Amino acid sequence: MRNKYPGVCYRCGELVKKGEGHFERHQGRWRVQHAECAIIYREIGRNRKKEVKQVDEKRKAANQEGERSHQEIQS
Repeated sequence: MRNKYPGVCYRCGELVKKGEGHFERHQGRWRVQHAECAIIYREIGRNRKKEVKQVDEKRKAANQEGERSHQEIQS
C-alpha cells in the first residue's frame, strides 16, 4: 500500500515523500521504501539465484587462475 506519511527508505536511506512509496510492518514497527526501490529489489530477488551462480563461477575461475600462477612461480 502507498505511504500516507513521509519517512526514510529502509533500502536506500533517502526521504520517501507522501504517496511515493510503500509501507510495511516489520518487527512491530512501520517502515517505508520508495516504489522504485521495491521494483529494483524485486528484480534482484528474481535474478538472485542466477547472480549467485555467476559470482560463484567467477570466484572459482579466479581461484583456479591464482593456483596456476602460484604453481608457475614455484616451477
